[in-house]
Amino acid sequence: MPDTFILDGQYRLVRPVGTGATAKVYLAEDTATGAKVAVKVLRRELLADAGMKARFHREASLLWQLEHPGIVKLHRFEDRPTEGMLLVLEWVEGTRLDVALQQGLSSSAARVELFTALASALGALHRAGIAHRDVKPENVIVVGPPEAPAVKLLDFGIARFTDPKEAALHFQTGVNQVGGTPSYVSPEQAMGQPATAASDVYSLGVVGYLVFSGKLPFTGKHFDVLSAHLNDEPPRLEPLDDALVGHPALDVVLHCLAKKPQARPADGAAVEALLRAPKKKRWPFG
Repeated sequence: MPDTFILDGQYRLVRPVGTGATAKVYLAEDTATGAKVAVKVLRRELLADAGMKARFHREASLLWQLEHPGIVKLHRFEDRPTEGMLLVLEWVEGTRLDVALQQGLSSSAARVELFTALASALGALHRAGIAHRDVKPENVIVVGPPEAPAVKLLDFGIARFTDPKEAALHFQTGVNQVGGTPSYVSPEQAMGQPATAASDVYSLGVVGYLVFSGKLPFTGKHFDVLSAHLNDEPPRLEPLDDALVGHPALDVVLHCLAKKPQARPADGAAVEALLRAPKKKRWPFG
């Protein structure tokens, strides 16, 4: 693509790296420092859509409040007549989790560390009063060395403030609409109820089930999967690696997958605490 300079020449768009239903994402370069950034641009045909513009505003508001190594950082938000609405984000070098799982993680310890790192990122999100609502491998980038992977949680486009006052302040609408991806959605989201931190914990449990077993707990057509989340217990979790047989992290995954929100760990921080606790102190469950 020919050189395209934006925001008064501060950034040069290098190449497109992703296109979705609502936005395009570019690798860009800071012309002063040479630093790489990601530029997420609302599609021009959606600029007249007040709901989509509000969604972009909300994503910027959410990210601006978050400071955690496992959450992509927002550098700048702009809404300009010529360039449209865009987010300038931290550029993350790594591999999407779904791809990393296909390629194979280096060890059982790496799988546990990855799951723990994702719980930690969600803990920061939940402390800020935010539910991500779409925790899945496609929204997680694996970074760092193979033996000690870290994560970056991405895509806050359908995230929501869980506090009603914050929700009203940010013109948050459609909170009772089903959000998320069927394979990873919580039972309460499947019923159209508002998502909470515990809803993200359920989705984290589905991700953990996949990380440790190589399989999803429920598969099939859209409505069959939603029904299974509502009604069926997950099949026995059989780890890919024999070294994980009997590992306490597998029990954490299953507790995350409890049907009732109150039966799960309360939030990402609670999951992380269980994973990092000594075994004898690990279980507050009956």
